[in-house]
Amino acid sequence: MKTLKTFSILSMACLLWISAPAQEAAPAEAPMSSADLGFNFARSMAIRAAEQMPEEYYDFRPTEEVRTFGEILAHLADSNFRMWSIATGEDNPMPEVPATKKEVIEALKKSYEVLADARNTLTEEEMNRMVGFFGSNHAAGTVLDFSAFHGIEHYGNLIVYMRMKGLVPPSSQQ
Repeated sequence: MKTLKTFSILSMACLLWISAPAQEAAPAEAPMSSADLGFNFARSMAIRAAEQMPEEYYDFRPTEEVRTFGEILAHLADSNFRMWSIATGEDNPMPEVPATKKEVIEALKKSYEVLADARNTLTEEEMNRMVGFFGSNHAAGTVLDFSAFHGIEHYGNLIVYMRMKGLVPPSSQQ
């Protein structure tokens, strides 16, 4: 009988020990907090890549069919402003982004600032407002979340360009 009691106590202790990490890894309160994580990652990596790439490589393109490094960043900033404009209903504050290092970094930072502000200040009702995006209707919050995915997509391009120039991309740095 004592062996059964000891076994039961040990079994319960093991179950508690095993379930403790699961309790710590409970889902976040906000289901789309992963989009926030992606947004912050994309913003940080794109800006750091833009700052670290030497200016003479802003015109670099691996083949004639693709954008230059600077053009990718200008496209990213432009797209951020457009998505912000669609989600908020405000006019695009920078309809044209130059692809030069100084200007593109300024535009990129500003584009991520307005997106972050919208992500943090729009009400739930405003986030759920339906807007036209890519030919169909989506919630404004979805458009803001899409900016995270779009930023990560193009950071992947920037990684390749940096590696081709012998540079270590920000996400691979210590």
